[in-house]
This record gives sequence, C-alpha cells and structure tokens, in this order.
Amino acid sequence: MSERDDFAAALASVAKADPFAVVYRATVVVQHADGSVDLRLDGTSLQPRNVRLDVGIPGCRVIVDPGALVRLAFEGGTPDGAYAFGIPLDVGASRGLVAVGDLGTAGSFAAVGVALGAPIVFTYFPPGDLPSTGPPGTVVTLVTKATNGSAKVMIR
Repeated sequence: MSERDDFAAALASVAKADPFAVVYRATVVVQHADGSVDLRLDGTSLQPRNVRLDVGIPGCRVIVDPGALVRLAFEGGTPDGAYAFGIPLDVGASRGLVAVGDLGTAGSFAAVGVALGAPIVFTYFPPGDLPSTGPPGTVVTLVTKATNGSAKVMIR
C-alpha cells in the first residue's frame, strides 16, 4: 500500500467523499522551527506531521501553542498538499501589533508656567493628552522606534 492509500484509508473513517476533498478539524500537537505543525485529527488516531500552517496573510508567520484548533485541507487533492489554516479569532485580543522600525509617541513633557529664577517643572502628558490651551511653555515629545517585536507573530 502507498502512503496515499494509507492516508486515504485512515481518513475514510470520517469522510464519506474523496478524503482529500474534505476539510478536517484538528489540534496542533507541536510547531516546528520552520513554522510547520504536527496535528492530531479529531475523531481519528491519524497525526499528520510537518504540515504547512497557512495564516492567510502573505509574508506572515504565526507561532501557535500546542492544543490550538485548526482546520486541515489538501491543496490539489493530495497528501503532499496538506495545509493547516483557520486559527480561531481571539475576540479578547486588544493589543495593537507594531513592526520593528515603526515610529510612535510615548507622550510629551511640558514645562508649563516657568517663572524666571524658579525651578523648571515638567509635567508628563500621555499620547494625545497634551492640552491645546493654557500657559505657554516648552514641550518635548518623546518619539519611539520599535527595536524588537512579537515572538508570536512575524511579518516580512
């Protein structure tokens, strides 16, 4: 029996159609350094290995934790075309993603109401909170540049 026949026989227990034309629910067992994943198909003992993880964003690579739910499909209807996709959306995700080299602001310091001979007192204002009215003074805006990035999401 060929690898295709072995794979088809294992999948036939959960699929009534061509087993390589069906999308399967699977769980990530491990992710390798190259981004591929080993999977456990729900309802079978089949564990496809080194399956390409397609996140749907060109040039993007995502690190997934063991136990993540994905879908397994077969491009071209062959075992060699196996790919995982469909990482569930995390509705609780609320933090923005920046790329290394992106510029931003960390807020501003303003020397407001400086009197001759008095110590200079700087007041910190978060980004976007610098008052547009009030005593004139010197404003220093802190510009940031991202120098490292997420260990979970990489883009090209």
